[in-house]
Amino acid sequence: TKNPAYSDILYVEELIAPDTVNTMPEATLRAALDHLAPRLTLEAGMAAAEGHLAALAAAGVDLDAVTARLLVEGLASFERDFLKLLGSIGEALAGG
Repeated sequence: TKNPAYSDILYVEELIAPDTVNTMPEATLRAALDHLAPRLTLEAGMAAAEGHLAALAAAGVDLDAVTARLLVEGLASFERDFLKLLGSIGEALAGG
C-alpha cells in the first residue's frame, strides 16, 4: 500500500477468494509470506461492498470513469515493470 497507515498486506489479505489472481510487488509478497494468515475474505464483504458502491453512485461518483482510469494507469504501470524486468533479463543474458 502507498499509505503507511495501512497494513502492508491490505490488498492481499482483503482479496482472497477462490479462482482469483493477485499480483504483487516482491516486498508485498515477502510481507505476505511473513505475516499473512490466509482465509477467504472477499466474499464475506460483498453485501457491504454493494452498499458502498451504491452510496458512491448516489454521491455522483462515476464508477465507470474511475475504473477506466485505474485500468489505464494499472496497465501502464505493469508495462513499465515488465519492460524493466525484460531489461534486467537482457543484461543478465549479456553478462552484465
